[in-house]
Amino acid sequence: MVAGLVYTVIFEVDIKNNQILFFHTGSLSVNLKAGILYDYEKFLEQFILDNVYEEEKIDLYEKFNIEALRSASLNKRENITCDFRLRPEGNREYRWFTMSLMLPHGAGGAVGAILDIHDKKIYELEMQHQASHDAMTNLLNRPAFERAVFSYIMQDGRVGAYCLMDVDNFKLVNDTRGHAYGDIALMKIAKILTELAPEGTITARYGGDEFCMFLPGIDREEQLEPVLKNILEHVKKEEFGGLQLSLSVGVAFYPRHCPEEKHSIGKYADVALYKAKESGKDSYCFYSEEMGEF
Repeated sequence: MVAGLVYTVIFEVDIKNNQILFFHTGSLSVNLKAGILYDYEKFLEQFILDNVYEEEKIDLYEKFNIEALRSASLNKRENITCDFRLRPEGNREYRWFTMSLMLPHGAGGAVGAILDIHDKKIYELEMQHQASHDAMTNLLNRPAFERAVFSYIMQDGRVGAYCLMDVDNFKLVNDTRGHAYGDIALMKIAKILTELAPEGTITARYGGDEFCMFLPGIDREEQLEPVLKNILEHVKKEEFGGLQLSLSVGVAFYPRHCPEEKHSIGKYADVALYKAKESGKDSYCFYSEEMGEF
């Protein structure tokens, strides 16, 4: 049991014989009748199918199916837990619950509980979101972006385009229209990036007036150019307090530009961004070896 949480179901399972020996319901309605030995596996499947949120069904089943319990008992695991969403009877919205199963050594059975953790879970998710997202634009922040990109490229055979973007003459907005307009401008640009980037793109506010995108699966200039042209055109057309803004973009491809130094992909994009700025802004530049290194 978790301190401060109220149980909704308590149950006991005979792992060897695949039977529910005991159950007691609290606030969650479960279609079981007292005094009857139920097939645990069939009940679990039906419970998940009828009640659990789609995205959590597989995870919950994989952790709690009868073979998983037998394996856990054999390997002397003491506890199995899984958070999931379900819609209690009479509720229109899903709530967060956790299922926890304790497996005493050598007992051949397990005692479990389903707990309502909705308020606690929502608070935890909000804290996680705040830690990984920029408060103004709701894009990923720099550390979360770098973790996501590195997690992707660490897998064998992965390719992608790393785009570092800088808002041209952004200081002019803050100086002539004030910081409130500057904040609005950043939010508008973030919206453009989110709407125009291909599905699966990792997008972040890198800091200040810099943004960053990583496009998985793209490793050639001709694949990326239509995306960049579209973004640059939309930014130029957008209204920013009577001012026109533009973007400069530096691009490096993984693994072409850093096959060995995975952490350095962003630095090659930064070199290309400098060249884009140098060539007149409102443009994009692909890294090449002739540019040298950072």
